[in-house]
Amino acid sequence: MADGLQEINHHSLSDARVAHGAALDELFAQVLGVLHRHELITLERVTQDGTKVRANVDKSSFGRRDAVAAHLELARKHIAELNRQATEQEQVPQRQKAARKRAAREREQRLQAALNTIDRLQKEKLQDKAKPCQASPTDSDAQFMRTGDQGLAPCHNVQLSCDAAHKLIVSVAVTSEPSDAHQLMPALDRIEQQWSRVPEQMIADGDYTNRKNVIAAAERGVDFYGSWGALAEAPPAHGIAEAYRTSAFRYDASRHVMICPQGQGLRHKSTTTLAGGAREQLFVAPRAACQACPARVECTPQNQMSKHGRAVRRLIEDPNVIQFHAKMATAEARAIYKQRSPVAEFPHAWLKNKLGLTRFRTRGRARVKCEAILAALTYNLQRLFRLRPLVVA
Repeated sequence: MADGLQEINHHSLSDARVAHGAALDELFAQVLGVLHRHELITLERVTQDGTKVRANVDKSSFGRRDAVAAHLELARKHIAELNRQATEQEQVPQRQKAARKRAAREREQRLQAALNTIDRLQKEKLQDKAKPCQASPTDSDAQFMRTGDQGLAPCHNVQLSCDAAHKLIVSVAVTSEPSDAHQLMPALDRIEQQWSRVPEQMIADGDYTNRKNVIAAAERGVDFYGSWGALAEAPPAHGIAEAYRTSAFRYDASRHVMICPQGQGLRHKSTTTLAGGAREQLFVAPRAACQACPARVECTPQNQMSKHGRAVRRLIEDPNVIQFHAKMATAEARAIYKQRSPVAEFPHAWLKNKLGLTRFRTRGRARVKCEAILAALTYNLQRLFRLRPLVVA
C-alpha cells in the first residue's frame, strides 16, 4: 500500500505519456476492434475534420530567430558554467547538481527545437518570405492558428476521422499545420494502416477539397465528397460584353486554336501548370485582326491592345476532377455531403464541451498526441456504453 501512496512528480507523469505512447496506440486500436466486432464501425462512410486546440504556451514566449539564437547561446554558456562549478562545489548535494544540469539541458533542447522550427517554417514559406517566422521554446510544435472564435492563438490542429454509422472516431492525429489542405491523404494512410483498407466514401469540407486530394482519393478508390465551391465562370473583364465572354469562344483541336464568335482564330501562346496538376492554356488574337473587327469595342478592352488582341484562357482539367464536379452537382451527392457537419463536428464538440479539451495540458507533439488519443479513447468508450449498455468488452 505504501508504494501506491507515494507522490509522483510531473516529470514522471509527463515522461510516462511518451514512454507508453505505443501502448496507448495499441489500446486505442483494441477498443476499435471491440467497436468493429459489435458492428458499430463499418468504414462505409467516414468524415474528416480538424479542430484547433490551444497549446499550453503563452503568446509572449514566441520569438524570432535572432532572439532565440541569442537565448540558445546563453543556455550553452550556462551549461558550461554548471559543468565547471560541479568540480568546485563539492558541498552541493549530487541530486541538486543533477537537477540543475537537467533543467539547463532541457532548456537548451527546447531552444534548439524552436530554432529548428523557425528555420523550417522560413524555408517552407511561400509568400512574404521577408516577414520573419517565430517559434516558442516552451512548445516549438505550437503555431499561431485561427480559432473558432475568430481569434489568433498558439494551437495544435487535431485531426479526427469519424465513422458516420455511429459517429465513432477511427483515427486521431495532431499536426502543427494550421491548414487542413494537406491532411486528407495522411488520414487515409492512417485508416488503411489500422484497418488494412480505405473507406468506401470520404466526406470533408472545403479546406480539404482541392485538385490534389480529389485526384489522389480517386486513384485510391475512395469516393470523395467535398465542398469545392461554385464553378461559375468569372464575370467578364471590364469592357467585355456578355456575348463575348470566354465561354463564347470555341476550341478547335485540329488547329489547336480558339475560335472567337466572329470566326477569328486565337493562337496558343503559353501553358501554365496550376496547383494540383491542372493546366491553363493562353490563346491570343493578332492585334491587327482585333483592330479591324467590327466587335472590337464589345470584345477587346483597350488595355489588351498594347501587345496583342483579345486573350482567353482554356483550362485543361484532370478527368477525376471533372467527374468529381459532375458528381457534386447531383442531388444525391449534395444530400450525402449534408451529413458531414452533424457527424464530423459532433466528436469535436464532445471532446471540448464534455471532456474539456479546449487547451492541452502538455507540451510537445508527442505528449499532445497522447493527450488527444486519451480524449478520443474516452469518447469512444462513452459512445460504446451508450450504444451497447450491456456490452462486455
